[in-house]
Parts: sequence; structure tokens; C-alpha cells
Amino acid sequence: MLTAFHLNTTDIIIRVFLATFAAGLIGYDREQHSHPAGMRTHILVAVGACILALTQVAACQDVIALSVKSTREAFAIRTDVTRLIAQIVSGIGFLGAGTIVVTHRFVSGLTTAASLWTVAAIGLTVGMGYYQIAIIGTVMVLFDLLVMHRIVPFDPIRRVEVKFYNGPETTERLDKYFKDQSIFADHTGFKSNNYSHDQNKRIYTSIYTVKLPKDKTFSDMIDELSKNENIIQVTVISM
Repeated sequence: MLTAFHLNTTDIIIRVFLATFAAGLIGYDREQHSHPAGMRTHILVAVGACILALTQVAACQDVIALSVKSTREAFAIRTDVTRLIAQIVSGIGFLGAGTIVVTHRFVSGLTTAASLWTVAAIGLTVGMGYYQIAIIGTVMVLFDLLVMHRIVPFDPIRRVEVKFYNGPETTERLDKYFKDQSIFADHTGFKSNNYSHDQNKRIYTSIYTVKLPKDKTFSDMIDELSKNENIIQVTVISM
């Protein structure tokens, strides 16, 4: 049975695994509904929080052991040995927020912000000397970032920028292409640029949020769109 103030390696593994599993389930649901923060982001935040909680439990355990060992040092039980944790946790949020970019309805940088927050937790844990917590947490974070996307398939959502001539005509053909190929495409931006120097035609730019069916890749989509003589460039941007 797990107890709050008696941690061993098995306890740490179980708690980090349970945090990962619970956050993964919630994140997977968010991923399927195309929300910006998906499974990886949820897992990173949960593992980071779990690491900090385990560090606090371990610190409390050390303080209790110290007070039991020496009555002269019993005053230590009244000392808040985790005061800095709260300051670092709140402070790192500002750093992580700097990596999040919101443009129109697009959000990017959430996983990076979560990983920054988590590595802050790992660094804090190592600094306090709780190496088992830090090592296990690091392994779980690496598993999330490097392996998770290979195990659980996702339907990626990307921002696609298309530059083309003949605005209304090409826009209609783009809409028809997305519909015929069963591609979800949300038109979120449009602008008219200067005339091209070589053909004296006005260049238009449309921005779409695109989600592909399982049998199609973004390379396939780019190849197919490039066959249209009016389309100049197709750029796929990770969200």
C-alpha cells in the first residue's frame, strides 16, 4: 500500500505511471477533438506536477526523519523546505508562455511550453538531491516526446498557406479539391499581394487549417495541388 510519507522506487514509478496514464487518456480525447493541447502536452504537465509533488513528499519525509533523530532539531518540522518550489513553479510559467504563439485560431508552442515547465521540475528535483524522482520523470518525459507519437497514431492538423493567381477561380477549385478528397479545410485567412514581375498577375494568399484523411499525406496533397497551373506555392506549417 502506498503511503504519503514513505516513498521507495516502486512508489515513484507507480505514481509517475498513473499520472501519465490519466493525463494520456484526457489528452487523447482532446487530440481527437482537435484541441490545441493534446495528449503529449497533457502528459508533460501531469508528469511535471507529479515530480514536484513527489519532491515535496520526499522533502517532508526528510524533515520528519530529522526531527525524530534529534529533539534539538525538532524546530525543523516547522520549516517550509518547499517554499522555493512554489516560486519556481509560478515563475517558469512566464518563460513557457513566451513559447506559445496564437495567430487567428491557431495555437502553437504548447508542447514546448509544457516541456520547459517539466524540465524546470526535473532540475529542481535534482538540485534537492532526489535523483530517483528526477531520473524516472526524465525517462517518462522522453518516452512521451520520442516514442508516444509512434505508438498512438494521430490525425495531424496543419496550417497550409497557398499562393496563387486568379483569385475567385482558383479559390473555387481549391474548395472543390478539398471536398472531393474528403479533406477538412477551414479557410482562416486571405490576402491580396502585389503583382508578379514576370506575368503581371496579382498574387493571392489563402491560409487553411487542414486535417487529412488517413489514406493521404501532406506530400500527396502538395503534389496534387501543384498540378494546378494557377497555384504558385503551397507551404505546410506545423502547428
